[in-house]
Amino acid sequence: MKGLYFIAIVPPKEIAECIHEIRLAFAEKFHSEEALKSPIHLTLKEPFTMDIKEEIILRRKLSFIATQHQPFQHRLNNYGRFQKHAIFIQAEKHPFLVALKSSIRKMFRANFYHVQQDQMPFNPHYTIAYRDISEQVFEKAFAEYEHKKFFAELMCNEFTLFKHDGKQWQNMEDFKLCGLPEITLFDEKTPLSTPNIEKETSKVETLNKT
Repeated sequence: MKGLYFIAIVPPKEIAECIHEIRLAFAEKFHSEEALKSPIHLTLKEPFTMDIKEEIILRRKLSFIATQHQPFQHRLNNYGRFQKHAIFIQAEKHPFLVALKSSIRKMFRANFYHVQQDQMPFNPHYTIAYRDISEQVFEKAFAEYEHKKFFAELMCNEFTLFKHDGKQWQNMEDFKLCGLPEITLFDEKTPLSTPNIEKETSKVETLNKT
């Protein structure tokens, strides 16, 4: 029996709610509701099918990857587009994010070669609208959104495995990033510390310009 999955970063509640409001406003104005069917996320592994018997192995592999990567501060900044089919909030290509994406890609190639492999270059983002937009409406919508401003800053300390239940995506498991910084000769005399995640706060700001 096969299951449908994807892997992603989910923003903190405050930022997720802000992006959801932007999605709702876009859907109401431009009659584009496809994006509302999926959770707010930054994709690390595009949707793929896999035998459900392999779930245990997959979760173990993802748990190991999480132990090898550190939490990081992440920024979202303004809007972008993919050709004429998607409008999104742009996310910074932080080196730690790129490294996490690379580890997941390599793990799939080495252990699940029979699963669909990601083909597109990594372009981190949070989708606002896609698919159900005509070319004419798309150009009108992006002409408005390319002048809007959006900024958010968050601490990324985990990623999530989702599974589709036939109706919607469900959160299967969160994987905490808990890797420690590598010790170099320069740092040998410096006490090793990890980010104080509990003290980090998320910041979000939206500004509209006409």
